[in-house]
Amino acid sequence: LEKRTSRNLDLMVKLLEPLMLLVMAAVTLLLQSGFTALGINALAQAAAVDKQLIYYHFGGLDGVVRHLGAQVERWLAEGGF
Repeated sequence: LEKRTSRNLDLMVKLLEPLMLLVMAAVTLLLQSGFTALGINALAQAAAVDKQLIYYHFGGLDGVVRHLGAQVERWLAEGGF
């Protein structure tokens, strides 16, 4: 059971890693250069992933922005700031 759980965790990390890289890169771009710097190519380059992953995980740039907005909303609801 322990070995199986470890494999499942490894798989989960492998699947979530590109998603987390994209989110972190999007936040970094926004903080460093503002909203105008956030584009598919810039985001893919900053996250060091293929831009098709952005479309796969988020459906495009609008999906990235919606995801970030939902994360901020959740954070504020939990008492952020």
